[in-house]
Amino acid sequence: MANESFDIPIAPGNIFSADPQKPVEGGHSRFVPNVPVGDGERQICLPCIWKSHKITKGRDAEAVNECLLLISRDPITTLRAEVSVDSWQHFGRVLVEW
Repeated sequence: MANESFDIPIAPGNIFSADPQKPVEGGHSRFVPNVPVGDGERQICLPCIWKSHKITKGRDAEAVNECLLLISRDPITTLRAEVSVDSWQHFGRVLVEW
């Protein structure tokens, strides 16, 4: 995963649109994967607010999805990351409201 954070300007329509397979519940919330970042005592989990459907090769030549992890909602601050395709099934889910 990337170790740098970026302030990425996003348009809410691009990220927060309804997913036909997982509709937005109540209009302002959604359960999303909670992705672990870091290791050992410094590990935290961040909600994934966007995941690419395109599978690419990561730094370790494994199949990965690019994604955006939410660090802060006000202002919206995200972390760009690469997550192994095989890892998604092991993550818990967390409710994100906006």
